[in-house]
Amino acid sequence: MSVCKFLPLAALLLFAGSASAQTVPGALDVPHADLDLTKEADAGTMIDRLAHATIVACNKFEFIAARRCSIQVIAKSVVTLNQPVLSKIYAQRYGIAPEKLVTP
Repeated sequence: MSVCKFLPLAALLLFAGSASAQTVPGALDVPHADLDLTKEADAGTMIDRLAHATIVACNKFEFIAARRCSIQVIAKSVVTLNQPVLSKIYAQRYGIAPEKLVTP
């Protein structure tokens, strides 16, 4: 099962096989084994799932900071997943390439 895991605020991503949500405090699971991230519809679904997960991850901030947190966490997830269609959908929705928001 493919699962994208990230830590709120730090936007650290872990994937199935490297750690589990139980071993990484604060990690959230975002499953995607049922998605083909080379298809636009599925890539859009993945962005939706990530956005939903950031509601939990970024809810400790005031509105504007929470929005910034969400956008950055989703960008980090998209860059880590490294799927061109997913990056394209992110850029269409947020108006910026995810790579521009993620520091190496």
